[in-house]
Amino acid sequence: MSRGAILIADHDKEEVQLLRKVLESEGYQIFVAESVHACKELVARENIGIVIVEADLIDCHGIFREWRKLSPLLKVLVIEENTSVKSAVNWLRHGADHFVEKPLLKGDLLRALNEIFRDQEHQVTEQMGFTSGPFYVDVEGHRIYKNGDLLALPPTCYGILKILMENEGVAFSHQELAKHVHGEQASQGDLENWSRFHVYRLRRMVECDPKNPKFVKTVRGVGYRFEGSLSE
Repeated sequence: MSRGAILIADHDKEEVQLLRKVLESEGYQIFVAESVHACKELVARENIGIVIVEADLIDCHGIFREWRKLSPLLKVLVIEENTSVKSAVNWLRHGADHFVEKPLLKGDLLRALNEIFRDQEHQVTEQMGFTSGPFYVDVEGHRIYKNGDLLALPPTCYGILKILMENEGVAFSHQELAKHVHGEQASQGDLENWSRFHVYRLRRMVECDPKNPKFVKTVRGVGYRFEGSLSE
């Protein structure tokens, strides 16, 4: 994704020109839209990284979700005059990533954009791969390594370990594991025995002592959780 692609969605032409001047002086590529419909078309067509949108232009709170269906890594910065804490929380609750109060100050705007871009770059890095304890997940390659050595995991064991590692310390029920690995097509049969069997296989491949697991822990009455960095 191009770091410089910013879409300004605002019907105030004077404000748009001010924003464009400030952001282009910082080296950003700028697109402009005067309505949420035009904004959606540009998000679908261009390589947009951030949308800066005037609060008065937003006609429904679901619009951010619609934009992200077209561009999953898209970030949204809302600008609003006389923003209250309640209003700011409301925008964040409905999917905005940041907000800046008007009148706009150059320093506040650039700090907000830098923070959003850092989050975006972190998100891209996580999509490529991530580490926990001695394990590294190569998301694109569908591979998991332990201490640098490739683990020969069957697809189901890979899916279980990956979802547990992505949510380290969080307990997953047998039903939740099946749904995350097999999606909505997960059978409604004996899911507890299904997860017990595959976790048993997984532990034999990743644990030094499968009978006393250090990483894939049993949570009594619930299911399993992963402890990678917590176990070091």
